[in-house]
Amino acid sequence: MSPTSDQLPARLGDSPWFWLLLFAVVGLAALVVIGPKHVRRQQRLVRMQHARENVAAGHRGTPPEPAADRPQDDVSVLPLVSLFGLLLVVGSAGLLARSRRRGPRSTIPEKHPP
Repeated sequence: MSPTSDQLPARLGDSPWFWLLLFAVVGLAALVVIGPKHVRRQQRLVRMQHARENVAAGHRGTPPEPAADRPQDDVSVLPLVSLFGLLLVVGSAGLLARSRRRGPRSTIPEKHPP
């Protein structure tokens, strides 16, 4: 007698919640590793852009005061950290709800020789 699909144990890799959780963890790990370097690079690019704007405006030597209408030059990975953190919470909650909904682990009945 072959076990039905209800008797088979669910594989963790079959759950989309698991993959969402894995994606969030890898994304957060990547931000921890590359985040500081990315922030330094973006700040350098902003400084270079301001220098180009000053040269184009004909300013030499000391840079002029920043314009009030200039957007804030704050470079941060906080929005990405927040996004991956939210995905981590949602994925964890979904995986936990899935495991509770399935109840205790079902086992495949052992086959006994006749």
